[in-house]
Amino acid sequence: MAWEIDLRLDLSRPDWVFGVLWTLCFFGTLLAPESLRVEFNSTFAFLLVFNIASFFLVYRLFAVCYGPVRVARSQLVSDTAAKQLRGFIKGAFVLWLVLYLLTIVLSDGLPIMWIFTGDSRTYVDFGVPTLSGFLNMIRGFIFAGCVLLYLRRDKAKKKLYLLLLTVLLLSSLAEMARGNMLVLLLHGVAMWLIVTPIRFRGLFHAAWLMIVFILAFGLMGDIRNEGGSSVLGIVDEDSIFNLLPSGFLWAFLYFVTPAINVSYAIAEGIEPLYAPFFSVQSLLPTVIRDTAFDPGVYPIQLKVEAFNATSFYAPLLADYGVIGTALIVLLLQIVVAYLHVRAVRGSLFHLLVFPAFYMSVVLSVFYLYFFSLVTVLYPLMASAYALYCRNSGRQAKPGEHAPDVAARPD
Repeated sequence: MAWEIDLRLDLSRPDWVFGVLWTLCFFGTLLAPESLRVEFNSTFAFLLVFNIASFFLVYRLFAVCYGPVRVARSQLVSDTAAKQLRGFIKGAFVLWLVLYLLTIVLSDGLPIMWIFTGDSRTYVDFGVPTLSGFLNMIRGFIFAGCVLLYLRRDKAKKKLYLLLLTVLLLSSLAEMARGNMLVLLLHGVAMWLIVTPIRFRGLFHAAWLMIVFILAFGLMGDIRNEGGSSVLGIVDEDSIFNLLPSGFLWAFLYFVTPAINVSYAIAEGIEPLYAPFFSVQSLLPTVIRDTAFDPGVYPIQLKVEAFNATSFYAPLLADYGVIGTALIVLLLQIVVAYLHVRAVRGSLFHLLVFPAFYMSVVLSVFYLYFFSLVTVLYPLMASAYALYCRNSGRQAKPGEHAPDVAARPD
């Protein structure tokens, strides 16, 4: 229909996503419940305006440098590359499954089992330090790869991809860790959005999926916390949140409280270390990090300790100050913009790397995933796929027009 033709939203573009999320997040801080609300912070507003503008500028420069997109989104993966990727994913899934079952054995069960059996342990007690992070990286890569292959409409393998996606998603749900579930889903969302730009009608489907996720998000919060819906006690009696399932308030609070904490800390005063400390902790394996650093120390002063997420800005501000943070975020934006520009112009390698960095952009309102070991090492998964292709047959060199791994000419 005519009303569908012109309106397409490329929500895979990281600059748009960053700008929209942080704009909503900042103004959401001004609409928070009275007990959490902070005054308008001009310094924080300046930082956001600078980084939002810088992201648009950086992306535009890369887009101009690499020229117009000449590859249809539906043709980013050739038949040969899809076959190779399917074989690699099968092997990666077997490796993940074996190690994941070992993790369950070593953890003596799953968090969802502990909840229903009355065990006092929680999701933080599940997993093996460092190994679990490695498994999350593999799981995210497989999930994104399955979404990519599913979208090619390969009917013969459609059930296989759905089966793998279901197993991976259920494993995340069984861990009762909303962060892990969100990280996993965003890997798939990134691939879905980059291959299939949303039309106007698709917004309604996306809205329904978002509502389902919010309800599940709230349910997990209520299950994990006895009487979890008591979170509604934070809002006034006449608040609209009292008329909605608790998931909506959970989602809202998780979305705005990190920015509230940052705004509050800036107003109270942050004395930067001007040295890498808080921002580099997640680069270390868990077994080393817990020994070298005190996990109970937050990079900034919190408005309310019950909500201790501080966004990706907090560790950067604590280490480098406002100006240093603005510049470091600019460098991160350069990396993400480059990955997206190359991906939509036909480079399968960059397409496979992009989901982890897209996830880091979306979750920048919660945490500094850019400097997590899983994200930094994520390109190794795409490199392992490229090595697999070299060992399984002829492979295209970067920039060569060939049916395999991964790059078509820009």
